[in-house]
Amino acid sequence: MIITTTSMIEGTPIRQYLGIATGEVIMGANVFRDFKASITDLVGGR
Repeated sequence: MIITTTSMIEGTPIRQYLGIATGEVIMGANVFRDFKASITDLVGGR
């Protein structure tokens, strides 16, 4: 069984459409500041 999010697979017939897959992501307010801090830790800086 091949599961994919594309509408077609070359050379393979589509047997069943299961519907649209959805998801949600909740990111904290400080995610960008934390990302920048991790880069700074890696390369150095103030």
